[in-house]
Amino acid sequence: MSWVHVVTVGISLALNMERSKGSTVSGDELERRLMRMREGARSQYVKELVNFIESRDPSEACAELNALSRMLDEIAIIYLVHTDTESGRCCAKALKDYLESNHAKTVRTIEVEGLSGAETFQAGLSNLARTIAELVVRHRGRGRVRICATGGFKPETVIASVIGFIAGAPVYYIHEAFREEVHLPALPLTWRIKPEHRKAIEALLQAGEQGIDKLEFQREFGYQTVKMLQENWLIEEIENRYRPTKIMKAIMEAIQMLK
Repeated sequence: MSWVHVVTVGISLALNMERSKGSTVSGDELERRLMRMREGARSQYVKELVNFIESRDPSEACAELNALSRMLDEIAIIYLVHTDTESGRCCAKALKDYLESNHAKTVRTIEVEGLSGAETFQAGLSNLARTIAELVVRHRGRGRVRICATGGFKPETVIASVIGFIAGAPVYYIHEAFREEVHLPALPLTWRIKPEHRKAIEALLQAGEQGIDKLEFQREFGYQTVKMLQENWLIEEIENRYRPTKIMKAIMEAIQMLK
């Protein structure tokens, strides 16, 4: 049976190509440069990235191909999940073009909103959790799903791994400097929540963005429950009202989807 691979995509491809030309450009500097380019210039940059891959051992071009190159024989579909940045779009597009033209794979790119800035990053991670959960649900009835949590920021790879554990999907990781993969098996994990905490969480989820009045919530569920939820970053207080954090809400939604 063939596998579907869900791959988090970073920008190591672009940074490695820049280093090969003697540049010490940072990720932020590269993003600013790409944002200033016209669309035609960015398309040309994507072609340069593909040429960079094809000019060497692809596994040395970037972290994503270092991991994927070991799995290509089993893969039917690859989802490249990338940030809403120009550098993320360019790297994902170059990887797609290379894999389609050189390995005849079905490759789809998926952009996740909110991962491009500090002020929206929590929301972006929530969107990432939902995106990966939806892909697993879509395909697990028709085939098997692996999650490649190699590319991207560390919080992205953590979220991808957590969703994999909840879904019972195997996760793999390899740093571009490593030669051995790290396999995280499909562990049968569940989120064990005490009954009193579950009731509080369910009330918050039902309340949605408006949340629940702080004093009302404390009277209903008690100080110890509130303390536990706050210490574990499951709730946040805004204008004297408690509401679920975006990450907690997304993970609870994923648990429901993946049951």
